[in-house]
Amino acid sequence: MTDAHAPAQGLDDNIPVGDTLTVEITLPDVRFLDEAGLAHWFPHLDGKWSEQTKALLARFGTDRLDLNWNWFETSTCWTCPCCGRSKPEIARPNEGGVLLAHLHLHHDHMREHFNAFLRERLGTPWAKELSASSRHAEDPM
Repeated sequence: MTDAHAPAQGLDDNIPVGDTLTVEITLPDVRFLDEAGLAHWFPHLDGKWSEQTKALLARFGTDRLDLNWNWFETSTCWTCPCCGRSKPEIARPNEGGVLLAHLHLHHDHMREHFNAFLRERLGTPWAKELSASSRHAEDPM
């Protein structure tokens, strides 16, 4: 039997529900972080400060970099679930020697996946019996 006047217990039996707990969190002001600070606070992200990006720049012999937001906010260990390529396998220099570190939403290979689905269901070539305007049904998908 429990005591009706005893305080209810929380997740930690030493802190009764209803008592308060003060927690202080220190976060960096990202606007003022240098590359070392960014590497410290965001080691899993892939910006110009990451060892992975620095290795890619060295591999392609350039110090010029063009990376997009998707590249930055995707983990350094990301690989494409369809083609299995890693970020270092996707990065490439353009004709001007700028390393392009871009991930695009279309990198998911949906065209190939949907086309394979249509071939499986309708046979190969699946579009043979369709009108000319319908033969590229996988494009908008």
